[in-house]
Amino acid sequence: EELRSLGAEKMSLKPEALKYLAPEFEGRFKKPVAEVAENPSVEVPQALKLQKLFNFDVEEYPFADLIREAFLMKPYNPSYRVDEGTPLDEFEGSLSKIHLTAEGRRSIENPPRSKKQGDAFRKRWQAALNRKNFEARIKKVIRSFVQQVAAGELGVPTSALIYQAEPSLRVNLPQAKPVGLCHTDSDYNHQPGEINFWIPVMEDCGVFDSNSLLSESSPGVGDFTSFRTSKYGEGVRFYGNKCRHYTVKNETEVTRVSIDIRVVPDTLFVPEWKNA
Repeated sequence: EELRSLGAEKMSLKPEALKYLAPEFEGRFKKPVAEVAENPSVEVPQALKLQKLFNFDVEEYPFADLIREAFLMKPYNPSYRVDEGTPLDEFEGSLSKIHLTAEGRRSIENPPRSKKQGDAFRKRWQAALNRKNFEARIKKVIRSFVQQVAAGELGVPTSALIYQAEPSLRVNLPQAKPVGLCHTDSDYNHQPGEINFWIPVMEDCGVFDSNSLLSESSPGVGDFTSFRTSKYGEGVRFYGNKCRHYTVKNETEVTRVSIDIRVVPDTLFVPEWKNA
C-alpha cells in the first residue's frame, strides 16, 4: 500500500485512481526526456485535449484486412472454428484470437524483452512495410483516413494536417505483461500539437478492461480508465501528448490489436521542432 501511495504521489493521481495501479505497474513511471530549450511553446485548444469516441467505415478503411495481410494470414472467416496451435498462415479466425495460434502461444511463453525486439507479429508487420506494394497501399488508406475522418473530427480542412506516415502497431496478448512505462508522448519530446487516433482492429469485438489502453481523460486529472469500444469501426481520439497512458497485464481472453495514428493540425505544427 505504501508503494501504491508513493506511485500515486509521483504521478499526482487522485486517490480514487489508485485502483488502476496494478501490482506490475509499480515503479513503471516514465522519466521525462529533457526538454529542448529552443523549442517554442504551442497553445492547443482545450477541445482537442479531451477524449472522444469516433466512428469510421471499415470498408473504406480496411485496417484489419491490411494487418492480416501483413501477418501473412488468410482472410477473416466468421464461421471459422478456432483450433489452438494453428499456424498463423493458416488461421482464419478474428485477430482477437491470434493468441491461440502457434506464433501467439510462443509469444506468450517467450515474450520479447522490449518493443524493439518484437515478436512474430511485429516482425511480420515490419517486413510488410518494407514491401513497396504493401507500403504504398497502407499509406494510401492512412492518408485518406487522415484527410476525411481525422480532419472531420478536428474540424480542419482536409489538407491542413501533418501526420505520422507509418502507424504504430500494438498487439496485446492475454496474460502478456505490459511493455513500456506510464508516460505522455511529450516525455519522448513529441510535438505538443499532436493528437492521437487510437484504432482497435479486431473484427468481432471492441476493447475493454485490461486488454485496452488506460488513460487520463484530460491532462493531469489522474482519472485513469480503460478505453472502451463496442465494435470494429470505433476508435478513440485522445491527447496522448499530455494525457498519461499505459497498459496493464491483459487478464481477458481477447487479444487487442490496434494502430495509433498521430496527427498535427498545420496551425499547431512546428517545422523546426528539435528532439532531445
